Amino acid sequence: MKRILLALVLALLWSVPAAAQVPPIQALLTAVTTGTSTAIRMDSNEHATIEVSWGSSTSAGAGVVEEAFDSGETFTWTTIGTFAWAAAEELDTLHITPGLYRNVRVRITTTVVGGTVTIRAIVER
Repeated sequence: MKRILLALVLALLWSVPAAAQVPPIQALLTAVTTGTSTAIRMDSNEHATIEVSWGSSTSAGAGVVEEAFDSGETFTWTTIGTFAWAAAEELDTLHITPGLYRNVRVRITTTVVGGTVTIRAIVER
């Protein structure tokens, strides 16, 4: 019985790709009051969580999550999500479901007041 259980556990571990076990975390903006991140590339079957971490002394700020087909897009990017300050030392999360998003970035639209914000993406491939 123990051998069968061990075989099942090992089969499950080997059937899940390593990339799916530990999603890569990418820093988009680190300790900023304003700015636009570089774009992260997403395939149609990927989903991501955007984490917005407001500093301890912040009192205002807002931003958007945007997408475009080309990461070098010079026209207006399309907004697919928004985030706004609600409390200092808060962690806001936005979830991007699989779809037709090829390149995603974040942009601060209202300057962060009284401190900084750090934003990162966790992309599950």
